[in-house]
Amino acid sequence: MDVTMVVENGSLSDDIDNDTMNATNCQCIRKNCACCMMLNIPKISLNGYACVNITYISEDIGLRLSFSVNGYVYISREISLRNPPPYCLSLPFLKEYAAICIHLRDLKFRKTNIDGCLELDAELYHVHVATVHLGCFSIPI
Repeated sequence: MDVTMVVENGSLSDDIDNDTMNATNCQCIRKNCACCMMLNIPKISLNGYACVNITYISEDIGLRLSFSVNGYVYISREISLRNPPPYCLSLPFLKEYAAICIHLRDLKFRKTNIDGCLELDAELYHVHVATVHLGCFSIPI
């Protein structure tokens, strides 16, 4: 089941099990994690509250990944966990020739969970200008 998590005022709803909350900026409920933070990358005109939401899809050994800024979802797609490439996109409010890339890093498959970290890279004219470590997650499987 694909569940979209709603972040209000920088935190998730009160029904979060504190044992499943992660360090840094990711919070998880069952098979869903949200990694959010305020971003300010002036070189590409990105200034807002950004979230990457991920949901583990066991049937496909994949993730449903969505990216939002200030509550507006710009992408939502399913990706494979088998060597996932970065997912890059241009956003309408960014400077011309600017893009962001979302990376899944340090993926580890264990018997009871999947661990990993999310990074966001900013590019201008295909040149790297910033990296943001959104946080790490642990999804029970």
